[in-house]
Formats: sequence, structure tokens, C-alpha cells
Amino acid sequence: MSRGRDLPDVDLLHGAESGSLNDLYALEDNWPTDFKYARRAFEVFLGHLDVSEFTAGGGPSHRSKQELSHKVDLIKAGMGGLDAAFNWMAGTGKRHVVEMFEIFQPHVSMVLACLDFCARHSSIIMADRVGADPEIFGNNSGATMIKKMLDAFIEHFEKEDGHCALSEIVDFVLRSWFRGVIGAPPPERTTKTPQEYVMAPTPLFSALWTCIDENSMRPIILQKVRGFDRKTLRQLADAFEYWCIEWATVHKPASRSEALQLDCSLLAALVSASQELAIVPEFFQALAKSKFATLALETAIQFRDCLSIRECGGSVATEVASQLFPPRRDRFYELSTAVPELLEAGLLGIIIDDLLLPKKKKRGPFHRWYSGDPLAQLAKMSHHPNILLSLYSAIDSLPQTTLDEISASRVAKEHWVTFKASTTFNREGLERALVPDTTPASMCDCLSEVLFPDRQHNSALYLRLPHQTCKARKPKSEVKPKVKRCSWCHTVAYCSPECQREDWRLFHKYECKSSRYHRIESLFGVHSEANGPQEGGLTEPPVKTEPMYFGLLDYAFGTLIKSIGPPMRRKRDVWYGKRIYGADFLPFPMQFYAHTSEEILKVRPGGVLAFDDTRSRGIIRECDEDEHFHLLICVWKLGQYFVVALGKFEFYEVDKNPGSVVPDIGMLIKLVYGYVKVIEAVPGILGEKCYWS
Repeated sequence: MSRGRDLPDVDLLHGAESGSLNDLYALEDNWPTDFKYARRAFEVFLGHLDVSEFTAGGGPSHRSKQELSHKVDLIKAGMGGLDAAFNWMAGTGKRHVVEMFEIFQPHVSMVLACLDFCARHSSIIMADRVGADPEIFGNNSGATMIKKMLDAFIEHFEKEDGHCALSEIVDFVLRSWFRGVIGAPPPERTTKTPQEYVMAPTPLFSALWTCIDENSMRPIILQKVRGFDRKTLRQLADAFEYWCIEWATVHKPASRSEALQLDCSLLAALVSASQELAIVPEFFQALAKSKFATLALETAIQFRDCLSIRECGGSVATEVASQLFPPRRDRFYELSTAVPELLEAGLLGIIIDDLLLPKKKKRGPFHRWYSGDPLAQLAKMSHHPNILLSLYSAIDSLPQTTLDEISASRVAKEHWVTFKASTTFNREGLERALVPDTTPASMCDCLSEVLFPDRQHNSALYLRLPHQTCKARKPKSEVKPKVKRCSWCHTVAYCSPECQREDWRLFHKYECKSSRYHRIESLFGVHSEANGPQEGGLTEPPVKTEPMYFGLLDYAFGTLIKSIGPPMRRKRDVWYGKRIYGADFLPFPMQFYAHTSEEILKVRPGGVLAFDDTRSRGIIRECDEDEHFHLLICVWKLGQYFVVALGKFEFYEVDKNPGSVVPDIGMLIKLVYGYVKVIEAVPGILGEKCYWS
């Protein structure tokens, strides 16, 4: 029923201008259809939203209590009229909206101040609202107003120089987001019903998501988040955690049939918003400390029977998992910390569930994932020890019934076999690093019989280090020496002081300082990303990283030789006469190549020349000139880093039955030299290509 009198528009306007509450309420309920009167009504309501006398220092002491009460009522009426105006603009023409924006533009700061005032004093101002919690109604109604304001005026705000109004709006939305959890009860104890949840805090979600989703506002909100101090970032992360727990508490279905009817779009939007803001590294770290990604994934698993409302379908668990994996920011720290936690929370189970779902014709098995095949992405990341251990822990935990379902599905089995084959390389490398007898830890980093130009220092180097002086290069039957690493950079090891002195003179003095800052154990130790040590007790990988990559080299070369045969037994094909090979782990599945030394020297992972240093060029030249040696180059990627491993191998004969009258001679392979380096990609180099030429 309409409040106020049924008067012509002009009479209502006169009464509203003079401060008549009845006329203001009547004008709100009967918005003028004539645009001339609609403009005037908009101006009238905006005129009653000035709260400067309440927010000024000292307060409005010159007014009586009755006058203050009337002023508050005028503000409430003005807010109602503003809401009616935005509702009217949603159905009118663009020309009228442009003229209304011209009226509204000078009052943006005043309106935002009024919304802030109503949110801060909601329990008093909104005490007479029926069916709403007065403590939070002001904050949520302010967020609703912001959403309507942006729906009406966003394209006009975007045309303003400097986007000052949009910046103020973003500030208000962030304040509203923080206010939503201040003083709130523990989320596990909420008494809200799903219907009440639509009123609060759904408007906060909508306003925040609009700020993130609009192209003109996303840079502004990201800039605001970058400017937060550590305490504020933690509060922002805690707010996401609170809303996630409260949503799950309110919407927990009582049965599977109820779950199938549940709309989980709000949960998906909450997770998506958190990941968009996690592009800011400091906020990602705050989310990581609060374990939000794990919480969100575990919540999605609880609701895995609920369906996604996306056009591609699937479960809400798949939708949430595809937002969390891989992290939006493709950086080493994010991947090396988030992926193991997601695997422990059940990521692999969600991936397999989606793999086993029936698919529409002409659709790939992972078309519901925003970033493509998640199994391929996991396989390409699994060269990192922490990710690999978490991945195989998840694989070993799969129930036999799940493995049987995979085997029974042709498509699922095909993808699973390819995935397992790719990760086997990394698992074998890790196992070889953990077994002392298979770890090439006794390799000496000295180089022998190398002749090549040193372009970096404009000189020609000729190094002669006879085999008999290097203890590490003696035949396999002899005792291996214990090598010692350089105490400064820890990237090279030597079997004797003689080898160390010679290598220092010719190579290491030029690389030691840079190696100290870029050695693989530092960069690929989880706590030592390029941004510096992270808080939260993150620990070293359970195995030294360099030996693992040596193990990967050893296993990859053995796999290659089994495929193409040893040099003396090869057919006249692409591998015939080749002794230099490349193993590219950037595509899925990985690929082997035959190369020349000139091609290897041009390898550019991430746009950076991989072998521009004296040592690696020396190894390549040596293998190219000495027919006894074979060379394998492997390339991996994680975040902004590329790992390049170079291994020099030698074939030798061994009697499989020593002491027998008839010797059984076989060929064995020995990794005689290994070299691992980390390369940071050039900013702006996109994709995952090795740039072999």
C-alpha cells in the first residue's frame, strides 16, 4: 500500500523539497513518469543525503534531539528515493540516464559518505526496518546501492579522467567487506537461513565481484590491495575465510536430492574473487597462511553432489577446483606452496571424478577446466620435489574402485596412462636421488680436454686435465672419492684440491658470485623464492634438488637409449650418428629430439639464452669433439623459472659374468658429468616453448 497522499507530481515535489516525510515517501513509491519531474525528484532526494554535520568534528550540538531525529528520517527517506531512482533508470533510455548522471556526478562523494554513515550507525538508523537485522542492514543496503549505482552509471564513470569516483567506490566496497565480519558471531554458529543469506551478505559479494569483474575497476581494486599493510591483508583473507565457512554452514544440504537443487554460484563467486585478488603476491601469501584454498576445496568436496550453473555443467567441486588450480599468478612461490596443499585437500580426486563423467560429443574430457587439462599441468609441475611427493601420496591414496573405473573407461584410461608415464620420469629421478648407489654425487665438476673460445672474456681457453689426475673419473670398479662443494655457492663439487684450483682459474671465478644467488637449492627451496624468505614455517624440500635432477637426467637418458638403441646398433634414421639429444618436458607428454651442438647453444627457454656461460659451453664443445661422450639436455618449467639440466654420458663395456670362461660382455651407461641451472624468464615471454633454434 502506498504511503502519503495521492497528489500530482508537482505537489509531491513541493512537499518533498520542504522536508515533508509523507511526501518523500509518496514520491518514492510513485516515481514520476514525466522525465522533467523525475530529474527534479532525483535532485530533491540527493539534497537530503548530506551528513556532513554528523561527521564533522564535535557533532551537531546546535540541533535539538527532535531536529536530529527528523534529519535522520530525511536521510532514510533520501536513501529510499535514491533506490527508487536507480530502479527507474534501469528501465529508461540511455539519453535520460546521461542527464541523470550529470546531476549525480557532483554528489558522488556526498552519497558515499551517507552510505558510510548509515553502515556505521546501522543499529540506530535502521532500527525500524521490519524483517532485517538492524546491526548489518545498513552495510548490506549500502552495498546494494553501490551495485545499482554501477549498473546505471559505470560507463559514464569510466569516461572520467583519473577515475576518481570509481576509486572512491572501490574504497567504500572494501570498507563494507571488512565491516561485514566485524563483531559477527563465529561462522559455524550462524543462525541464518538460506533466505536470510540472500539479504546478507549476498549484496557484499555482488558489489565486490563487480569491482573485480569490471575492466575499469579491476586495476583500481588491485592497486588498493597492493597498498594494504600486512595486518589489513590478513583481515581481508580472514574475511574470505569467514564467508566461506558461513556459506557452508547455512547451505549444507540434508539429502542428495536437496543438494542437486542447491545454487552454489555464490560459493564459486567467492572463490573466484579471492583468486583474482591473489594476483597480488602479498595477498596470496596472506591467503596461503589462512589456508583458504584448502578450506575452499574441502568445502567444494562436501558439496560435490551440487551442480554448477555454468553452461558447461559439471559439479560445483570441479568449478571451484578449476578456479584454484593452477593459481592465477603463474609464479614459482604460488605453485610450489599452493599445489601440494591442494593435492593434500583432494584435488586429484576431483580431477578424476570429472574425467569419469560422461561427456558430450566433440567435447574434450577436461573442457570444464578454465586452464585446460589439469592432469597435464600436474605432470609438468611434478619435477619439483614437494609437488611430486604430494602428487604420489594422492595417487597412492586412490581407492581400488576408482582405479577400476579408470581402467573401464577408454578415454579415462588413455589420459591416466599418459599422465602416469609422464610423472614416472620425475618419480624415478627422485628415487635415484634418495638411493646413495644411484645418485651421481661423486661427480667432479672439473672439465677435461676442452678447447673452445671464451666469448665472455675475449680469450681462448685450452684446459688439459688428464683423466688419471681426477679421482672421480676413474673406472667404475674403483672406489669413488668423496667430493666437496664450493663453500661459497654450493653449486660445484670437486674430488681434490687440484681439480678445484684448476677449475677456479679457468671457470669458477667467473660464475661463483652469480651462482651463489641463483643456485637451484636456493631458488627451488620452498622458502627461498625470488621475493625472499616467507613467513609461516615453510621448510626445505625433503631431498636436495640438484641430485634429483641428476637422477632425472640418468633415467631420461636410459629411457631414450632403450628406445633408439646404443650408437653401434642404430638404424639409419634421425638418430643415426647423433650424440647430442634434447628432452623437452614443457609439452605434454615430453618429447625427445636429436640435435647438433650449434642448435643446443641456441636453446632459449623463456627467451633467455640457456648456455651463455663458459662452463656449459665447454661441456657442449667437449661432447661434440669427443666421440666417447653423449650429451643430454633437459628443460623443465615452474612458474617464472626454467630448469636446465645438462648431462654427459659415457658407454662402457662390463662383463656380466666375471670369472666365467666365456665372458658375457654388455654395455652400460655412466653419467660422468651433470650441470643444473635455473633461468628466470624474460618478462613478457609467454607460453611454454623452449625456442630450440
